[in-house]
Amino acid sequence: MKLLSVTTVALALLASAPAMAAPATQTKTSTLAVSGLVPEVCTLAVTANPNATALTLTTQQTAVDVGSVSSQCNISSAGYDLDVAPTNASKLTDPNGNTPVSYTINLSATQGNAINSGGYFAADNNSLDIKAIKETSEQKAKILLNTTGSTPYAGTYTDTLTFTLTTL
Repeated sequence: MKLLSVTTVALALLASAPAMAAPATQTKTSTLAVSGLVPEVCTLAVTANPNATALTLTTQQTAVDVGSVSSQCNISSAGYDLDVAPTNASKLTDPNGNTPVSYTINLSATQGNAINSGGYFAADNNSLDIKAIKETSEQKAKILLNTTGSTPYAGTYTDTLTFTLTTL
């Protein structure tokens, strides 16, 4: 009888206990944001060589390395323009009114390919415009001067080239 009552109590306890269910399926997710920054770089540098102020104007000059230009800009995916404009319409002039010396400028690429070798403006031209340079790496070129004449008149002949980088 004692055995029956222990069994009855055990069955009663099992009946009153909540049923044990199988564990529910669980899914957990987590994310990691990855980002970085490309800093803006937009530079233009023109460096003169000593030849720029020591030209021999009594004879015609050919491919005199007068300086270099370096440009780099990553601000716009449309690129940038590089313009070169002489003050005196591609003429070396002196303050005394002597006959000016006409010249041309050639840009000879030394790094990168956006400033094409042979890019130039001719004598009596107002500027050289290199359009839509889409390279983000530094572009460099030598500035080569060619005089198209000479002058026998004494004096100091000058012109100023202005380089302008404009983002698109």
